[in-house]
This record gives sequence, C-alpha cells and structure tokens, in this order.
Amino acid sequence: MAAFNYTTVDALKKYVDTLGTADDELLADVVTGVSRAVDRWCGQAFVLATYTDQVLTAQIDVDGVLTCWPAVPTMGVPSAASYRVRPAQTWIALDVANLDVEAAPSGCVVRCLSPNIAGYRGRALQMRLSYIGGYASRDALPSDFVWAVRQACAAEYKAREAAGGADVSTAPDGSVITPPQDWPRRVTRALGRYVRHIPA
Repeated sequence: MAAFNYTTVDALKKYVDTLGTADDELLADVVTGVSRAVDRWCGQAFVLATYTDQVLTAQIDVDGVLTCWPAVPTMGVPSAASYRVRPAQTWIALDVANLDVEAAPSGCVVRCLSPNIAGYRGRALQMRLSYIGGYASRDALPSDFVWAVRQACAAEYKAREAAGGADVSTAPDGSVITPPQDWPRRVTRALGRYVRHIPA
C-alpha cells in the first residue's frame, strides 16, 4: 500500500480558514511534506504494510522472555517468527502461538516465552518476524495524531506563506525541511507519544 497523508487539503483549508483554490498546490505540498516528516521524526511506519522476514534487535530478560520492538504502532499476530543468537547462526523457528503482541502509540512490543531460549537470559540477539502492521487508512488513525499533524501543517503553511510560496522550506523530494522540533510545542508534545521508544 502506498503511503497516504495524515490529513487532507480540505481539512487543512477549514482549519486555517482559507477559501478558494489559489493555495491548493501549496497546501497539498505542505500536507504531504509534513506527513512524511512525521514518519521520520517518529521513527515509525503508520501506513499498513506487509513485512516479511524483518530482522529486529531483541532482548531476553532475566525471566527468559524474548522481546523485540517493531517500528509500527499496531500490528496483527505475526505469521512467522524465529531467532538467532549470532548473525552467523541458523534461524530457529518460534511458535507464533507463544507470541504476545502489545500495540502501543510508541511502537508495538512483541514478547515470546519459550523454554528453548531460557538459557540465553540477559542476552541481546536477533528476532525475525513476518507480519502486517500499521493503519489501513486515514480514518483508522488516532484522532489526537491527526489533530497534531493538522496543527503541524497549519504552522508550516503559515511559515511558508509568509516566506513567499511553495518552493520555500522544501527539499527536492518534496519533504519539509523545517525540523519538527521547530513546530509549536503543543504539536511536538502531542506527537511525542508516537515517537518510537525502545527501553534501554
């Protein structure tokens, strides 16, 4: 599925109270640029996608629970899972029935309790997952996330409008150059809960 934007030109026009179509190209550029800037700043993939054999860093805690942190805020139960202690080793399959998936705004957590890995307590290793993760459409996104993106778009639009037009603050790939941390504090605070978090 192609990446979709997290708000629309029409919604942004209503929010910033602008009429007509003179700024539609600028607004479309802002909506796309900010949506992709949010992806990068949060370090997560919010759009629904299928991941096959994705290799992730994992940790086995003192209780023998293997944990990894896929960079998606929501996901289904993986269709396949395996682990290895060192990159040169062969992958060892895990029973997906033993996996626990916890969705979270800051990134999912996948845990596995298996007697086969108990001997590796306290070690970092690799976990390989195949799964479907992310939101299927804009309508499925959390409302506070959409609100924050719309606020960021409004701030970026006002800044670029004042600076002179659609080519200001835009990289060659269409992404917004303004760092998200320069957006209003209310925006970065709202988006902060969607920044990927991996416990130290």
